[in-house]
Amino acid sequence: MHYGTDMGGTWPAIGFKVWGPNGWVASSHAAGSGRAEATFTATGDVKYSIQVYNYHHGVTAFYGIEAMAAE
Repeated sequence: MHYGTDMGGTWPAIGFKVWGPNGWVASSHAAGSGRAEATFTATGDVKYSIQVYNYHHGVTAFYGIEAMAAE
């Protein structure tokens, strides 16, 4: 998953967290080019929740999810 903003750059109060059945799995971190991302490997037939947040008034954030098949 990744995010970017309409103003560019990464912002400390914008991001996301990934939660699994046993708690926190991953959080967003700066990835360069004005993006932040998190990568994790899903295990088995498990459901995950994604918590997105934006505490910067007036800054629009765009989020995206990418999935890849396991090898």
